[in-house]
Order: sequence, then structure tokens, then C-alpha cells
Amino acid sequence: MKFDYFYADLGNRKCKSLDAIDNLKVIPSCALALDPHDEVTGTDASPIILTIDPDGTPRRYLVGEKAQARKGIENLHSDKIDRAGLFLSAVLPECKTIEINTLVLAVPDARNREHRDKLQSLVGDRYYARNGVDIHLRIGGIKLVSESIAAYNYCRNLGLFNDSADRANGIYNIGGRDFAAFLFDPSGDPLSSYTTIDNDCSTLGLANAISAREKPRTATSLDPVEIMNAIENRSYTTRAGWDFSHSFAQCKTTWIDRLCGIIRAKWGAKAEEIGRIAIVGGSAPLLFDYAQSKKGRFPIVPDPTAAVVRGLKYAR
Repeated sequence: MKFDYFYADLGNRKCKSLDAIDNLKVIPSCALALDPHDEVTGTDASPIILTIDPDGTPRRYLVGEKAQARKGIENLHSDKIDRAGLFLSAVLPECKTIEINTLVLAVPDARNREHRDKLQSLVGDRYYARNGVDIHLRIGGIKLVSESIAAYNYCRNLGLFNDSADRANGIYNIGGRDFAAFLFDPSGDPLSSYTTIDNDCSTLGLANAISAREKPRTATSLDPVEIMNAIENRSYTTRAGWDFSHSFAQCKTTWIDRLCGIIRAKWGAKAEEIGRIAIVGGSAPLLFDYAQSKKGRFPIVPDPTAAVVRGLKYAR
């Protein structure tokens, strides 16, 4: 199988990939190292990846939904750059030979030299197995794109900024580990001095606040990842049956107030020059009521989880 371009956003919460004909794959960014005697069946959504260390040591990993259910290590709690090779193997097709001329990869900041050097190691030939299928992967080159620019390009190509093309426009990216806000001038160049990143306004920040609020009732801390999953599926109940819906409502209000306060402090002086702020990221739906109250100034993009990976297609 050959790709001129293959696009990947190996995020803290979800890993997303997209090929040239818009086949989208999304799996949880979670991996569990398996013992040699572990018996588990890999699936497309939860593949088993076998890699070989330079010294010949084999390593098996369960990735995705099943890894999350077994309390594997989330990208939320590790370095997603260091684990990019593993998660790329998980979102690629199950095909014996894969050739990618250019891998287009989303990163927090494409100018980061350390990340660039680490990810350059993906270029060349790699051998691994996915669900028992031996795979030879060849990557000809890699192009790194900042997540903010990919999201902006996607929103701009959707026409979300057409009514404010002569003004600065922005992006709120509500991710698993970070809330990030960016402004762009009318030509599409980033206004870096207005970039705002905050951990407490991420999905994990909201989940930690809910866990802390529930602790007097539970006598223990609820798992933030379980809370995030329950928010995503709108059950507001952990796998053990603990209902945290009341705390969710209270903490969500505080969380949104904090987010708005941070932006007001950072962007207030430029407020009159700002047109629209598009909202992307897996937790964008949490701002639905807020966006509705602003009468179109804060559009939430369709399928906000995939906004960054879809925006990579405009960064050639």
C-alpha cells in the first residue's frame, strides 16, 4: 500500500489518522506493555503491536480501547512525542508493505527542535507486527505542522471566518491535557504574543476538579480518565456505577468561568479587533451552551476531535 501523503495527529487523548481519500481512524491514546504470557486478542480498534529493540528484545503492546480498560498508560501521563512510533503503528493499515512518501504529523509546536529531532527517527524503514501481520513500513520524509495552524487552516477552509476575513480570528483547542488559544491576523499568520495555554482548562483539568469534589463522598479519588470517558459518552457515571453528574454541572461552570477569565486577561486589549473564535478539540461540545449564547461568534466545528488531523491536508 502506497501513500503520497499520510496524516496523523497522535494526541494526548485520541490518536487520529487520515489518508488521501479521507479514511479517518480514531483510537484512544493508551498503551499497555504485555507480558509474554498475556492472552489477549487484538482488534482494529485495539491492535497488538510487536516491536523489536535494537538488542533483539521483542516487546508487545496493547493499544487503544482494550488498553484503556486494562489501565494502560495514557498519553495524558507520558510524552506523546516519545511514543509517536508506537501509536503511528497502531493507526496505520494492517498491510504487509506500507510506503509513505510524506508523513504529515501534528505537533504542539513545529519549531521545537528537540521534537523535530526525535520525530525524524520515523523516517526510513521500520519493521513491526500489527495483530500478527508482519509489516515493513517505509517513510520517505516527514513534515511537522503546529496543531494550532492545522486547526486554523481547517476552520478557514470550512468558511468559518468568511464574515470576519478582515479581522483577527482565533482558535480554542480544548484538548485532553491542555487548553490552547491562538489568534491569527487577517492574512492567516499567527499572533504569537496572544498564545495562551492552560492545563486546568483542559479536559483533564475538569476531570481532576470533579474527582476532588467527589472525594468526600467516595473516600477515594475517582480515576480522571474514567471521568473523561463518562463525560464523552454523556453517562456521567463511572464503570463502577458512581454518578458524578451533580459535580460535573458545578465544576463545568467554574471551568468555563476560568477559561473565559484567562482569555479576557490575555486578549482583552485586542477584543474589538477580533472576529470569530472557532472551537475545536474533543471537549469542544462542553462549550455548546456558551457558544450558542454568543450567536455565532464562537462556532464549534463539525467533528471537533478530527479538526487538527483534517487541517493537516492544507499544510503541504
